[in-house]
Amino acid sequence: MKYIIIEAEYGMNSNGSTERKVAFPIIFPNCLVHSEVFNGITRTFRRHGFLCAKAVAAGFYNVINGCCDGKSETLNLDSRGREDERIIIACEAGKL
Repeated sequence: MKYIIIEAEYGMNSNGSTERKVAFPIIFPNCLVHSEVFNGITRTFRRHGFLCAKAVAAGFYNVINGCCDGKSETLNLDSRGREDERIIIACEAGKL
């Protein structure tokens, strides 16, 4: 599987700054292209009120051992290894 970690901002407080920033893991099959998945997801984020969505890491996710590694050539981003694994685990546990 491939993955992208996206940092997204949403909400504005009374002084015009971002209310909250969240990291989302997006996991998808190897037959899809990182950049195409990212472009589709960011359109969806905007429709749901997110102000900004930025890919911060991407690579490959091993569903058997939970390891992240590699890189995305189309997004020119590397995996951050354990940091990305923790984000995916937190999402699976419903803690994001």
